[in-house]
Amino acid sequence: MNDESDIATLNRRVTLLEEDAKGEKAVSRHILRKVTDNENALLEIKAELGDIRKEVSALRSEIVALRSDLPGIVATCVTAIIREELSRGR
Repeated sequence: MNDESDIATLNRRVTLLEEDAKGEKAVSRHILRKVTDNENALLEIKAELGDIRKEVSALRSEIVALRSDLPGIVATCVTAIIREELSRGR
């Protein structure tokens, strides 16, 4: 009788260990899925960041060009305003 009781106890313990192993596998699979999802999200963010850097660089170039043209733009506007004022005054 004692042997049967020991065997039953061992069977229960083995069953519990098998269930624990299945649970651990499920958790591991879930973690791996999340890691993959996070990796994909980071790759998307990295690509978007690259695009944003390109756009900022292009804007910076445009601002530098505009800054160098600004004195000419102001001179042209002031000249046009002065001519208009002079033609009204006559």
